[in-house]
Amino acid sequence: MIKKLWSVLAALTLLAGGLLAASPAQAAEPPYRITDGDYTCFGKTGRFKPGTRVLLADWNQNGKKEMCVGVAPDRTIWYIQPTSADWKQVPGGGRADDMIHWWTASGAKRVISVWVANPRAHYYTWWNSSGWAEYWWHCPTNVC
Repeated sequence: MIKKLWSVLAALTLLAGGLLAASPAQAAEPPYRITDGDYTCFGKTGRFKPGTRVLLADWNQNGKKEMCVGVAPDRTIWYIQPTSADWKQVPGGGRADDMIHWWTASGAKRVISVWVANPRAHYYTWWNSSGWAEYWWHCPTNVC
């Protein structure tokens, strides 16, 4: 009960602060649906869970992807940027069954949301110039 209350309070606090205010423009290109498990972004190939999506984030809204994010076969969440040497795991110990979407938010936060099958829920984390937040927050389905 307390855990659920904290999740609701955290989501409401972030909503009030504008973190979940989606920007009008979303992706430079639609998410890529994984069919065979492999996806190459910025010249580096990663292995992903078949049937899931890799998000192609255009944070700067200039028509170019700045980050790719996807779910590995073990449900961990991985990302790569143009300057990365290879795919890296998103911190915070998150596990997911699919990617939902990405958006920019107040304070230069770049947000990604994921779908978890059991229990059926959405979670999000954010990235800014300091790096990734170390936590995943529960997100109301109608917001994420």
